[in-house]
Amino acid sequence: IAGSSAKPGLGTSWTFNGINNYINIPDSASFDLTNFTLSAWIRTSKLNGLGQQRIISQQGVGGYWLMALDNNNNLTFVSSFDPFGVLPKASPTLNDGNWHHVAIVRNATGSQAIWYANGAPVGTPEPTSASGYTISGSPAIGAQAGTGGESFDGSIDEVGVWYRPLSPGEISTLHNGGGGLTCP
Repeated sequence: IAGSSAKPGLGTSWTFNGINNYINIPDSASFDLTNFTLSAWIRTSKLNGLGQQRIISQQGVGGYWLMALDNNNNLTFVSSFDPFGVLPKASPTLNDGNWHHVAIVRNATGSQAIWYANGAPVGTPEPTSASGYTISGSPAIGAQAGTGGESFDGSIDEVGVWYRPLSPGEISTLHNGGGGLTCP
């Protein structure tokens, strides 16, 4: 953990300063993603003005992917493998100082990606490929691994990575407290 105020246990979250702290995760083949769901609870009242605020990402040899907030307060998923984009401007306000559940669900088999905020779908862009994401580099929570760039300014909790697309009902369950739904 690079500078984050992380506390283990239920009912705690990681707080990031928006400058250079993050949680580095050792690289593993388990982050070679094809069909997947990324999920987290976020709380922020600021946008850093320096680009994206990364929630969770991986970057290294072979490409990158990242789930982040952009300067316009849109939840984004950007990848060097697919031209996913920014949510519609109608997405809910995510920088109001309250906790928000965010998720991206990618079903490469069906060439579909769906963004969720607070348990509800808010966008349905179409990826152009069904390829997987194979990257040699450490994933990170709260910033770009290794550099601390594009740092999140606020709190992140309950980050989850599933190796399958969760259903709308499962996303709703996560938003409403989890109900025993755990990461594999």
